[in-house]
Amino acid sequence: MEYVTLGSTGLKISRLVVGGAHIGDGLDQEATAAVVAAAWDIGVNAIYTADYYSGGAAETIIGKVIAPCRDDIVLMTRVGMPVSGLSHPEYSSAPTRRRERDQWLMRRGIPPTSFGLSRKNIMRAVEDSLRRLGTDYIDVYEVHVWDVETPLEETLNAMNDLVVQGKVRYLGVGSGATEGWRLYKALWCSWKKDYARFESVQAHYNLLDRSSERDPFPAAADAGIGVLAFNSLAGGLLSGLKDFSTKPRMLPDGGLLEQYTETYWKPSHISYAQRLNALAARLDRTPVDLAQGWVFAQPAVTAIRTNPTHPSQLALQARAVDNPLSSAELEALATL
Repeated sequence: MEYVTLGSTGLKISRLVVGGAHIGDGLDQEATAAVVAAAWDIGVNAIYTADYYSGGAAETIIGKVIAPCRDDIVLMTRVGMPVSGLSHPEYSSAPTRRRERDQWLMRRGIPPTSFGLSRKNIMRAVEDSLRRLGTDYIDVYEVHVWDVETPLEETLNAMNDLVVQGKVRYLGVGSGATEGWRLYKALWCSWKKDYARFESVQAHYNLLDRSSERDPFPAAADAGIGVLAFNSLAGGLLSGLKDFSTKPRMLPDGGLLEQYTETYWKPSHISYAQRLNALAARLDRTPVDLAQGWVFAQPAVTAIRTNPTHPSQLALQARAVDNPLSSAELEALATL
């Protein structure tokens, strides 16, 4: 396993970061323990979760699983989303306008002060996460989405206080907060106020979706911020599926197909996946080798966030780190 520093810090993380929203909802504690043990065996030292995953159950499970080696783990979690018993499809059906959504959630017992990036919610949420995780500090605390109704200075001041208090070591930006201009606005504010700054940003990135090359990669590179790429296997479509005629509920990398059907399950992408499978066979590689190896080869990418659902998947994904693609293989992918 290869290790890299995160952003401008001295924090070393493995190039594979393991976790996922399916923990607590698909993977129980025993199954999660098996995945984490396999990850540890191949050298993964970074585990991620979020407070709202499975209504908080994911943090509870992760906390129990990593307890024996907590201080050797780089633990990442997120704040900003409602922590409730609502399933992902239920929450996705909420109104998009904030006022209507607040009312919609309140009718379901989720008050508007229980999510977002206000000082009130951040201070409450971190204590809840620490309790569920069974630890007294979080290594990387990420804002999940920007809260446009809360002044940025309020959010940054609260996050900085957590660092000063020792409850959080470093700050990051989650998958719903990747706009480069907002990132730079936050960095400028942190510099002006002498606050701890964001050191990482998540970015949706794979062979089928390279939009992150426009934003936020340039901003992250210029500011020296680490990029944690996710969905590197396009929801599992690039993981070596043999049968594309039916739509399985769960794909090999743990991605729930319902979340990716509209984005990836289309003829042009399926055709690309089939060509990737054929190229992998010619090169004596696996499709995972090629798909994740290509992401690892991009200079902007610090590490990949992955969502294994079975220990056997870790060895397959570790090969993309341990056996990087050659220039010839990268050229073959470029013309695929």
